[in-house]
Amino acid sequence: MSDTYIIGGVRAGDTSVKIEVITPSGDVKRHRLTLKIWESFALSSGDVISRETYRRIAEYSEMCEAVTKTLRYLSEGTYSIKALTDKLCQKGFNKDSAEAAVALALKRGLIDEYADACDIAEKQASRLHRGPSRIARDLTSHGYPSDLSRRAAESVPMSVYDEALDICFAKKCKNGIPEEKGERDRVIASLVRLGFSVGSIIKKMNKLSED
Repeated sequence: MSDTYIIGGVRAGDTSVKIEVITPSGDVKRHRLTLKIWESFALSSGDVISRETYRRIAEYSEMCEAVTKTLRYLSEGTYSIKALTDKLCQKGFNKDSAEAAVALALKRGLIDEYADACDIAEKQASRLHRGPSRIARDLTSHGYPSDLSRRAAESVPMSVYDEALDICFAKKCKNGIPEEKGERDRVIASLVRLGFSVGSIIKKMNKLSED
């Protein structure tokens, strides 16, 4: 009996079941399972179970908790698959449970990485006035695949980037485009850091100088 576990209290709700399991050492472990998973065990309060059965209950319980956390995180914001998986692991879930929970959310259509990345790219261009290469780097740093990040950055209309570049020039060159080469180079370097290409910067600079 030293290696057996006992089902303690069982409290069923409409969709889930809270159970208590008494371990061989006398500790009480609390778990939550979906009603369907719990019914598959065909157990009730007072039943004695093996270590293996308890291990399966604990794994299913962690999976259910990971799914609950995943849904909560997605209701609060946008995540890439990698970022969401990493966040779950940081909260103490094992990698298998985290990946399974995220895969379930993906299967249910709760995650659309490309659509989310395109939305982020549009906002960064129009609100933060960043260029495509900076946006692609930022998306990649948040866990989106590099190719997807690039395509999302390219999905933003060029007119939005053109307007963003106009705004950046207005902020950095309040007294007009500088004539001194060193100052012009510093402006170009700062705009490259914001993600705009050298070609687009010089083209815009020349146009503003003519105006």
